Amino acid sequence: GVEPGMAVVSAMGAVGVVKAVSPNFSSVISLLNQNLKISAMLEKSGYFGSLGWEGGDYRIANLEDLPGHITVRKGDVVITSGYSTIFPKGVMIGEVESVTAHGVNGFMSASVRLSVDFKRLSNVQVVRNLLKKEQLELQERAENE
Repeated sequence: GVEPGMAVVSAMGAVGVVKAVSPNFSSVISLLNQNLKISAMLEKSGYFGSLGWEGGDYRIANLEDLPGHITVRKGDVVITSGYSTIFPKGVMIGEVESVTAHGVNGFMSASVRLSVDFKRLSNVQVVRNLLKKEQLELQERAENE
């Protein structure tokens, strides 16, 4: 029942996305892959951006494209936004470590300490979006109108 594009989570939070499957195995793209970006949001304010890992410290990811006018503080909780067909809203990602303002474009980014310790990760769950087909059909219909 596991299919490519399904979310992978642990008890501690978001882990990655299923990439490929065979009858007995599946391959997962971890959040610690520089080619994976997921939609994430600040739990308290609801502002969202794109979260990705830039390499280096396996415990830190970067949340980009946050509006420059909002207040973001160390310790603010970051969760999945639910703005895709992959992760449902509200899956824990981590907490803000620091914030960097980008004066040129009016946006800022936040370093996020991931809630999942990928060096100790052993058990995960795969999440099926039961409404994925309906959501994709609606998006396609809206694009074609």
